[in-house]
Amino acid sequence: MNVIKLISNALKEQGYGGLFQGGVCGCKVNDLSPATCMTEHCEIGYLHTHSTKNIWVIHKHKEPIGDARIEEISDYCE
Repeated sequence: MNVIKLISNALKEQGYGGLFQGGVCGCKVNDLSPATCMTEHCEIGYLHTHSTKNIWVIHKHKEPIGDARIEEISDYCE
C-alpha cells in the first residue's frame, strides 16, 4: 500500500470527499493526486456535485453549497 492509498482510506473513514487547494484544484477521494500534485497546501474537504451538470467541487464546508456556487468555484479553477 502506498501513501496515496493510506490517505484515501483515512479520508473515506472520516467522511471526506477529497482534497483541494482553494482556487487551484481539487481531487476526489477515489482519485487523489491524479497529476501527482499533492502538497502540504492541500486541504481536506467535502464533495459537492451539481444537480444537472457534470461538474463537482471539493469544498471545506459539509453543508450543501448550491449549483451556482459549484459553477462559480468550478469556473474559477479552470
